[in-house]
Amino acid sequence: MEVAALIARALKLKIEATGSTAFSDDFDIPAWAKPYVQADVQQGLLQGRDNNRFMPNENTTRAEAATIILSVKKAIRQ
Repeated sequence: MEVAALIARALKLKIEATGSTAFSDDFDIPAWAKPYVQADVQQGLLQGRDNNRFMPNENTTRAEAATIILSVKKAIRQ
């Protein structure tokens, strides 16, 4: 969740109020984080885990962090 907000703010993405995300565990994502998660997903910067879950209460793995960094780097270049 914090990573989603950090990315969206750093890239100055347009944040729109949203009531939900497309993730099956949307109910676990706090309301304050949903607009950031949605903005990052729409830009292709974040994607869910298995079974269309975001798993907001889990730690980001090293592999996920590396993927996120590469996605952000690519977005900055565009």
